[in-house]
Amino acid sequence: MASIVEDLRITFGLRENHANEINEWIHFAMFKNVKRLKLDFSSLLGYDCYSYYTFHELFLQLLCNISGFDSLISLSLNTVVVTDDTVTRILSNCPLLETLALKNTRSLWSLVVNGPPLKLKHLKIKHCFQLAVVEILAENLVSFKYLGSLIDISFGNVPLLSEVLIGGDYVKYWVNQLDQLSYDLSQLHTLTLNQNYMVSSSHAMLSLDNPSFFYGESLKAFLLFLAMFLGNVSC
Repeated sequence: MASIVEDLRITFGLRENHANEINEWIHFAMFKNVKRLKLDFSSLLGYDCYSYYTFHELFLQLLCNISGFDSLISLSLNTVVVTDDTVTRILSNCPLLETLALKNTRSLWSLVVNGPPLKLKHLKIKHCFQLAVVEILAENLVSFKYLGSLIDISFGNVPLLSEVLIGGDYVKYWVNQLDQLSYDLSQLHTLTLNQNYMVSSSHAMLSLDNPSFFYGESLKAFLLFLAMFLGNVSC
């Protein structure tokens, strides 16, 4: 049995012309049953995005055929080019995946978190400015964090979702959709609304010891007050 690599973090300022080396490291990690994989090329921000490393679906398929992702529990991609199909394949081939973090990804337009029984508990999306649609159907999801521009986000079958953080332009949208929010996510324990996702200190957080109290009109009233406090909407 191959030895296990607990973590692999690649955080150099590498580009697409280093793809062969990056792929070899990932292949090695998969062969060693890596549990946590992090690719962080954020030091390239400001450079031509077409030079960013691409996590190609064909390479991913090769990995699945050779070694697989049976041990992966956490995946973080920062400043990496990934497509909708690539993320879908990752979700369908990582049966133990609990945490997925996507930041500054390119070519990702529609993210559908669904498929075979997912163990996914934590989903983080930040600064994926080409992303337009997120559809979440994950019965084990506990926390969801989104910071970015206004997009279409829908929830279905998320009974364990108890912590949500929303930042950027999407804050105002949430406040203006109180009816649907209170219906879909009435089980929340913690709701954090970040007025300006570029400034981490500009936010308001609500912790609910008794989340059932904030149903319907109670949740609406609180969010309306919060919106007025943050100055996101006029009332």
